Amino acid sequence: MVGVGIWGLLIASCLVLLALLALAALAARTAEHPADRRALRAEADELAAEAQAIAAAADTARTAADQLRDRAAAAEQARDDAWQRQETAGRAYQQALLADQEDRPAAVVTGAPLPAEHGRDVSRAALTAYRRGDISVQQLRAVWRRAGGGPPAPTAGDRPDRAVDRHRVRDQAARREYDVVAAAARRAAEAAYVAELSAAALAEEASAAAVDAEEARYVADRAERSH
Repeated sequence: MVGVGIWGLLIASCLVLLALLALAALAARTAEHPADRRALRAEADELAAEAQAIAAAADTARTAADQLRDRAAAAEQARDDAWQRQETAGRAYQQALLADQEDRPAAVVTGAPLPAEHGRDVSRAALTAYRRGDISVQQLRAVWRRAGGGPPAPTAGDRPDRAVDRHRVRDQAARREYDVVAAAARRAAEAAYVAELSAAALAEEASAAAVDAEEARYVADRAERSH
């Protein structure tokens, strides 16, 4: 859309400039060549038609820009809604993890625990890996146990907490949805911005073309009145 607007603007400017140069040459020759007065009027009419065409293109560009701005606003709202859903899913997932931890009985920790600060870092890294689906619930609990906190590792007959897994899946889905919607909102905002620039440039060119057309009509009228 940028290329169309810019090239259209350049072409229109060149046409208007060439027409005005032709008008100036014709106006200088009207005294000696009466037939040139008809050509002068034709050139003035052509400039007027060109000005109307540019004005129509500017109106179309403004309508398109308004529509794209509305779409961008809707995309931004969808992005905000997706963010809220992601936040809700994330909180529910964290609550499920905490509830699962509280429901687990305390266990004897085997092996030397990690230093407190290092243990916290390891625990956070393990939680991030679990949320991505890289490790299982059993592995997460084992890391927490080794880090000196969190629930014990599950026994051989234990199974992962299905509620936690369900919330993890929902959290991941909400995050993916937000990424997709946020990218769409960025594209919509960029398209609206480009369209507004193109519309503004065309509106400015339409104004200049209207002035040139009016000047051409004045020159043609003056040439006709002088003979």
